[in-house]
Order: sequence, then structure tokens, then C-alpha cells
Amino acid sequence: MALPLAASALPPDTPVLIAEPVRWRVEYRCFVLERTLATMSPYVRDGDLAQDANGAWPAPSDERAAAEAFLTTVLADSIVPLPPAVVVDVGLIEGRGWAIVEANAAWGAGICDCDPRRILPILRRASLRRDVIPAADAPWLRPFAAVVG
Repeated sequence: MALPLAASALPPDTPVLIAEPVRWRVEYRCFVLERTLATMSPYVRDGDLAQDANGAWPAPSDERAAAEAFLTTVLADSIVPLPPAVVVDVGLIEGRGWAIVEANAAWGAGICDCDPRRILPILRRASLRRDVIPAADAPWLRPFAAVVG
């Protein structure tokens, strides 16, 4: 598909991100504090919520270990920028292997079967008052405009 622009609108060396559809076999929700995994849980399996009819979140031990090993590798890579308190979803792409699905704000992510006691320190770290936010957090700050009325 061509971009709806004249050929001269962009330089010929403009990088273009392309992707193909993939099938996620399973996704894990991972709560991370200061680049350390605190707790994780299956989130989606074959496109459906990973919770079974009894309310459990089944996770085969080898699958869970593989998800944790992949995430640990990502967290150890200093070239990957991450806020100090974040939720990272990792998933297994059919025929490809493990990949990052997305990162989410810790205060807005469902906990699935994650340990709530391990989540609380992450929520505290993600919810600092402006006057106590460390300077190192500056790249992660976004302006906030309250809407009243």
C-alpha cells in the first residue's frame, strides 16, 4: 500500500516500520519495580481471558518459567528504557517465540492472579507526589491538565 503523499513529500531514506499479523498463544501480565519482576500472571490465552470457569488462572510451570526468563532478559538489557514502576505484558507468538506485547501504567492494569501484596509497592512508586519525584523520573513525566465541569 502506498502512502497518500507525493513521492517528494518524504526523503527516500525515511525509516518505515512494517509489521505482519501474528497470533499470540498466551500473554502474561508482569508487574515490574525498578527493573525487577515482582509478580506475574497469565492474562490472555488464545485470544480469551486466561481465567478458567472456576476463577483460576492456570499457568503450566514450563510456560511460566519461559515467560519469566524472557522478561528477565529484557529487564537486564539497559538499552530498553523502562519507567521505575510499570506493567509489561509479554507473550508467546505462535511459531516465533516470546515478545513484548505492550507496557502499561501500573495504576491502570488489571491484576489477574498477581499477588496484590507485591503490587502495592509498585503502585506506591508509580503514584508519587510531584514534590518527591526523583530527577531520574523526568523522562517519564507527562503534563496533566485537570478537566473541571
